[in-house]
Amino acid sequence: IVLSRGTHGGFLTVNLAFGFAVMLGILISGRGHLNPAVTFAMCFLAWEPWIKLPIYALAQTLGAFLGAGIVFGFYYVAIWAFGNNQLYVTGQNATAGIFATYPSHCGRLDAGSGRCLQLLLAAWTVVHSSPVIGFVVLLIGTSMGFNSGYAVNPARDFGPCLFTAIDGWGSEVLVSACQ
Repeated sequence: IVLSRGTHGGFLTVNLAFGFAVMLGILISGRGHLNPAVTFAMCFLAWEPWIKLPIYALAQTLGAFLGAGIVFGFYYVAIWAFGNNQLYVTGQNATAGIFATYPSHCGRLDAGSGRCLQLLLAAWTVVHSSPVIGFVVLLIGTSMGFNSGYAVNPARDFGPCLFTAIDGWGSEVLVSACQ
């Protein structure tokens, strides 16, 4: 949406795509180890040993970091052209939001409480059928994503945030992500 200025998708289509992508990832991976919050819930419920949490969280974050690098490679020319050869975190030509989640400045829900609520909902769905998680992600995104930034996966957010910090957007991405 950012690079196309809204001509190739909208809020609902992005949320549908994200929900289906999560559902597909869970179906492929088997147990849903795509998210440290979900892995934490599995360890907390004694479904997995605690030793897996740091290992999986690191692997999940590294995977998200590498995924951001792949996306950057695919859209390299478009990203630089969109920002007139500059990389912006905020403003009309901001592109950092392609990679990591930043709260909406016009939202009404505090980013911290919104993200905590989203993580709890995502972790809670572990108790239920794995494909249901994709639907819950869709519901979280459409109901709270605009207001709170839609950060339901710490690895998916932190890995790309690190990538953008290293790859040219600078430390502003780390400050903006924590607001």
